Amino acid sequence: MPDTNTAGLAGLDLNKILTNVGPSRWRVSNKRYSAIIPISIWAPSYFLFAISISICIYFLGTKDVSPTDGDFFASSDNSFVQGRYTLLTGILIANSPQLLLSASYMAYNNLFTRLQMAQEWAMYGTGYSPLRVTVPQGMQKSTYRLQLPYKYRIPLIALSAFLHFLVSNTIYVVVSFGGYESHGNQHYGAGPGLPEDAAVLVGYSPKSLVAVPIVAAIVITIPILLSLKKFPPNVVIVGSNSLAIAAACHASSISQATGILDTQTQSEHSDGGKISRVVDDDRSTEMQQSQSNEYTDIEPASMLCDHDPKSIIAGDAGAANNADVLGRIARSEIRWGVVKMPPEWYRTFTQDDEVGHLSFGVEQDEVLPPEPGKLYA
Repeated sequence: MPDTNTAGLAGLDLNKILTNVGPSRWRVSNKRYSAIIPISIWAPSYFLFAISISICIYFLGTKDVSPTDGDFFASSDNSFVQGRYTLLTGILIANSPQLLLSASYMAYNNLFTRLQMAQEWAMYGTGYSPLRVTVPQGMQKSTYRLQLPYKYRIPLIALSAFLHFLVSNTIYVVVSFGGYESHGNQHYGAGPGLPEDAAVLVGYSPKSLVAVPIVAAIVITIPILLSLKKFPPNVVIVGSNSLAIAAACHASSISQATGILDTQTQSEHSDGGKISRVVDDDRSTEMQQSQSNEYTDIEPASMLCDHDPKSIIAGDAGAANNADVLGRIARSEIRWGVVKMPPEWYRTFTQDDEVGHLSFGVEQDEVLPPEPGKLYA
């Protein structure tokens, strides 16, 4: 069941304090997908990317070598970082950039995940689509095996592997035996387990050092370009905020979903495959959502009359019947928009203008997009 604390809220603008509950006027929004991701996520992510790129540029600038010197991969023709290292310190120094790269990739993947979640949510404002849940029932789809669709996940995994490979060839450990790289004995004393004439060196490839920040600079522009796409104007922006999601999920108790799906056809969709089987199960399911912060396209208007908004959406049909309706809607292909409510629901408002309700409905409910300037609750 949706959170009763969000009953009467057709949409939420989380930039404002929720001080009133009641009908609000819908206004067309020209927001882009970038609005889905809060500045508290954008800023730290790109700050981390900037640090990673800056370190490469700084390291290259402090070395008296040409970017065209040496080989692209680990080679004796490349330069070495001056200093005396044990095997342990050499390994730690050579692999510390990998840790920074892993942290940067997690932030990068987080941006793609949020954009993908927003894209799936937007589909409900433009057409009828099934819910994506862990255990599908009816027409629902299963969650992605790799959290994101393959069209995103496979390129991201390949990108991560390529960058780790590139960084591993940018700075690396070399263990020399026989005193050939002693350089005045400054590299001797490589540590326990190595011969006395062993030398541990940290090498780097100037060519790879130039390639890493160039590739990184290109890669980090992709989320920005994807976020410039305009968000559909007929659906609220909820991100992964549970309060905003709950406010959008107060379905009508007279939904036509009560007359369908008596025999459930359970389908398991997994990125490319589909397995269907028939089950007789009228158990209701909760709509499971997971998404981040944000905004709506609703402009607050006047308050409700003297009714408790928590009881308006549920109506007088009874909580048990409402739960059954919600379960059937959740197992169907659904769309978000204007849905019809019981007559008594409309009589609870005192506004001169007609008040409509925004929520999810099935195709038989003839869900319509919200109209600019009209009141919705």
